[in-house]
Order: sequence, then structure tokens, then C-alpha cells
Amino acid sequence: PAYLSHDVSLLWARFTDMLHDDVNRIVHKPLVFGAADSVAVHRMQHNSVVLDACEGFYVRTLTCSYCNATQRSLEPYRLLSVVVDATTPSATATAALPPSLLAATSDASQRLIEFTYIERPTLDGGSDTPTKYVVAVPRDASVKELRRQMASRVGLAQASLLIIAELYQNNIYRWLVDRLTVDTIQANDIIVAYAVPRRDLQRHVRVQLVHRIRQGESNGGGGGGGGGGDDG
Repeated sequence: PAYLSHDVSLLWARFTDMLHDDVNRIVHKPLVFGAADSVAVHRMQHNSVVLDACEGFYVRTLTCSYCNATQRSLEPYRLLSVVVDATTPSATATAALPPSLLAATSDASQRLIEFTYIERPTLDGGSDTPTKYVVAVPRDASVKELRRQMASRVGLAQASLLIIAELYQNNIYRWLVDRLTVDTIQANDIIVAYAVPRRDLQRHVRVQLVHRIRQGESNGGGGGGGGGGDDG
């Protein structure tokens, strides 16, 4: 999620500021007078191994359109923010794509979506080993169309036998139902497609089971004291 990268940026900025203050080679900062565009003037007050490794400078130039006078200034930075297209697939995902999907990478109307397919062993003699796939869908496609493309990609005859979910921190964050659109899926989202047995899915209820280990509980079943039953 975007807020995680924002938090990391704030953490990095705060960490480098505090570390620089602790290891600054200039113990007593002198009053300096000089050009604002001078790196030397800046380093007379700020000089540390942190800046040696992590600091750069923006060069800003302002030119008067009337007299052509130019003013140049430097602005130090230790963090650069870049805009990344959230729908652009990773390099590892596109490295081994079939030709039909490679063509979609250059089509602005298409996007690639990575997903992990988990097939139950009881379904057509399949395997429960997770397998990663990539499908190409229109950017304005619905999840219903995404489900159809996923089923075709994994060789499943009935798309209705796939249940699609988004995982977050090893838990099911949400179910991707047909009425949603694929623009709600980001490139770093973990998408999993589960194959279910052939049955009337409308008459069954999905139950999510989360397995947790009690804090302090050992593999041997815990020592001493009362025993308490297992969580249901």
C-alpha cells in the first residue's frame, strides 16, 4: 500500500537527520557568510559520513525574463521520490512471458496482473503446490473478466470454480467479487486464485480459518500449570 512507502520515507529522513547530528564532524558551527550556491559554505556547518554517502544537491536556476539576470541556488537532499506506475508489472514477471502476453506489455489499453494459483489435489487430480501466472486484461475490465482469463490461463474449464482473494500480512484481506474492476488491484497486491470442487457454490458459505500460535507456547505443548482446551 502507498502509505507504507510514505512511512518508510519519513523513517529514512528522520533516521538520517538524527544520525547526521550524532556524527557531525563540525562540533561548533561557525557563522558563515558566502554565496548560497556554494557547497563549501554548506559543508562548513554540515559535514558527516552520512552526508558523504547520502547527500546530494538540487541546482535551482531562476532567470529574469526582463533583464536576463540569473540567480542560482543549491538545495540539499537525502531522499528522492519517484513516481512509479502502480499497474506496471515487475521485471521478473515479464521475463518469461509467452509472446501473446509480451505484446500486451506495450499496449496502453492492457495491463498484466500477477496471481498465484492453488489447486486442490482432489480437483481433477491436481496439485496443491502454488504456481504463479500472469494474465493480460483490459484496464477497465471487471473481476469477472479477470476470473475468465485466469481460468483460461491455468487450464480450468469453468471460471466459476475460481475464488479470487487479495492477501495482506498472511491473511485474506478481501474477496475479489465479480462487480469489482481490476483498477482496484495494485501491482504490489498479492492476488491468489483458489480452485474449489465442482458443486453449487451459491449454497455454501465461505469460512476463513486463521491459525495462530499462542505467545509463549512451545512446540512440546507448554510446561507446568493448567492445560486449557484448544481454540476452536
